[in-house]
Order: sequence, then structure tokens, then C-alpha cells
Amino acid sequence: MAKEALLEPAPKGLFDETELPRSVFVMMVGVSSSGKTTNAIGLEAGYFDVSRIELDDICFDLYGSSAFRVLEACEATRDGNRDIFVAACNGIYVCRLAQENPDRIFLEMKERALKSLETGCVVLDAPNLTRARRQQFLEGLPQDVRKVCIYKDVSLEVALRRNTKRRYEYVPEDVIRAQMDILEPPTETEGWDYVERR
Repeated sequence: MAKEALLEPAPKGLFDETELPRSVFVMMVGVSSSGKTTNAIGLEAGYFDVSRIELDDICFDLYGSSAFRVLEACEATRDGNRDIFVAACNGIYVCRLAQENPDRIFLEMKERALKSLETGCVVLDAPNLTRARRQQFLEGLPQDVRKVCIYKDVSLEVALRRNTKRRYEYVPEDVIRAQMDILEPPTETEGWDYVERR
């Protein structure tokens, strides 16, 4: 996909001309296959100097050696393409790790975000499904950081259809269904300066 195709308009509330903060913190919210990463990559690539913190990267950093053991077991091929099969195994494993170790992964995401905010802007690319989890993140941010939330509001049917088209990072259907069950749409009352629904 061409870089231009990934770019979407920046959130309207990303910058406030009357009060320019030192940094901007953008949190993506939505179930798997809702388009969070596509938007996050667009922000990272086209609008401002930003660090994108992605859930999958953190899972691999924390549990990489275990992930490679799973990959070694993926010797069979699917549709004659071992790379796609291995990537699918990888995605399933990472997804399960995030479910089984949410607190450890959350703390690592928060630590990386705070460090990155010292020198610039951050886009947090993870589901961030519940109000309580999002507020935990917001509570630790510096006061002068502008807090923007981009909510990827898609139906279960759309998310499942998009998921079947993924060449890599396939997420098990039961995981997406479970995410949809616990999803709480974000509102500005959580502490956001701006919430945009896409």
C-alpha cells in the first residue's frame, strides 16, 4: 500500500492554537481489525514527529524467545506460503500473550509512552477497550501534554471481515468477539482534551 493511502486527516483536536502543549499523546481505541494501526501509521508518517508504541511490538520484546519457539513448531505450510503461515501463528501467539499478561504489558506501554513524551509526541497503538484502563493511562501523564483519543468505531461484522483479509497478524475470531463485548466507547469525561470517532 502506498504511503499516501495510509494518510488520513489529523484529528481536529490534535493541536489547540490557543494553548500549545509541549507534547501530544494520542491513544487509539478499538477492537482488532478496526483500523487503529492504519491510522497510527498515517499519523506517524505524515503529520508530526511521533513515536508509535504498538502492542504487538511490546509483546514480542517481552516474550520474543517464547514466540520463536512457537514459530519453530510451524513447519507446515498453508496455501504453499510458509511466511504467511508463520506470521499467522505469530499473531495468534502475541494475541494470547496480551490476554494472559495485561498488567505487565500495560506497565511497559506506559513506561515507553512517558519516556517518549519527554522529547515529542506519542501514538499508542493498542485496543485500549475499557474506560478504567484508559483512565489509568491518563492519570500518569504530565499536565502539559495534550490528550487526544481516536476511537475506531466499527461493527463486529466489519472487524471480522477485515480480519479475514489480513495477510499477517490474523487475530482469532473469538478474541475479536470478546473485545467487542467489553468495549466501552471513550468520552471526554475520561480526561481527554479531544475525542474523535472514525
